[in-house]
Formats: sequence, C-alpha cells, structure tokens
Amino acid sequence: MSNDIFVWIEQFNSTADSIAWETLGAARPVADQLGGRLVAVVLGQKCGRPGSASPPLRRGQRLFGR
Repeated sequence: MSNDIFVWIEQFNSTADSIAWETLGAARPVADQLGGRLVAVVLGQKCGRPGSASPPLRRGQRLFGR
C-alpha cells in the first residue's frame, strides 16, 4: 500500500496558485510521518516544464504536469 500524498496544483500560464506552496508545505510533514512521498500534480492551461519560480524538489518528491 502506498503512503504517497498527492497535492493538486492549478496553474495558468506557468504560474501556480499562491496557495499551492502553502499546501505543499503542509503536506510535507504528513508524507514524512507516513513514510511516503510528496507528489505534486500540476494541472491547468499552458502547462509546461516547471520554471525557475518552482521550488526545488527534495529527494522522494515527484512532480507531474500535463
């Protein structure tokens, strides 16, 4: 059974909603406590590769975008 925590991040023109970073920050300790990974799922219009404004991913984190 997986203990991964998935966080949905909406974005537009490669800019994530500001609440996304707070949500990721709150989810990190939960994923750590469960022994799972923190997975960001990026959804929205004109999704591209994460830009320089994206925080660096830590070991065990994953980022999905489409």
